[in-house]
Amino acid sequence: MKKRLAYAIIQFLHDQLRHGGLSSDAQESLEVAIQCLETAFGVTVEDSDLAL
Repeated sequence: MKKRLAYAIIQFLHDQLRHGGLSSDAQESLEVAIQCLETAFGVTVEDSDLAL
């Protein structure tokens, strides 16, 4: 359950990077957040088996 939630958040953050129209500082912050979540929960956006 925790991994699925982390996966969903990571997916959302990736979508914001692509389509969010964010400043370069904000994009960099999201990239760091994604890396932290991936490391903490052992998931990546490529883990399609966790897709909701």
